[in-house]
Amino acid sequence: LEVKCSGRRKAQILLIIITFFSFVLLFRNLYVAISLMIATLLHECGHYLAIKKLFKEFNGGIFFIPCLGAATMGNINQEPRGLEGAIISIAGPISGIICGLIFMALSHFFPKIIIIELLMLSSFILNGISILPVHQLLDGGKLICYLLRTKNNPLAISPLLTIFLLIQTVIIVMMASPYAERFFIILANK
Repeated sequence: LEVKCSGRRKAQILLIIITFFSFVLLFRNLYVAISLMIATLLHECGHYLAIKKLFKEFNGGIFFIPCLGAATMGNINQEPRGLEGAIISIAGPISGIICGLIFMALSHFFPKIIIIELLMLSSFILNGISILPVHQLLDGGKLICYLLRTKNNPLAISPLLTIFLLIQTVIIVMMASPYAERFFIILANK
């Protein structure tokens, strides 16, 4: 059985491996690296599915970036605008938060399985940071920019949306806080 693998696919596999080992070296914990890779993939799957739904001709994928995480990239005929861009921007954090909630529920049923707890924490922390309203760098900043570019949204929405995103971030951090000490203990024990 011979498996054919294109040059692009080989590059993607190589980037996944390098990203994984960069996380292992950075955090010095195999379980933390695994949980971050999975949480990042689930986050990017949200962006990918939103793009595929809005732009049928999208031919791209999820690409891992060593020491940073991942990005969904590819070619589409037009640049997303307004509501389309906002949907794509928020789809990653929404999918990641939903997965974090699922991992939270699973951690109650399987409290001794450390990777489930780490998946929950990684999902909440990664997506909590992602929705911060940092201009054009994080998903929260992109969301605000896309919403401000729509015809029907007045400029006055920016402070309200910023406050909303900050409140969301605080809620996510609060949800993870009973477990945060455990996360840092695991990280410290290497």
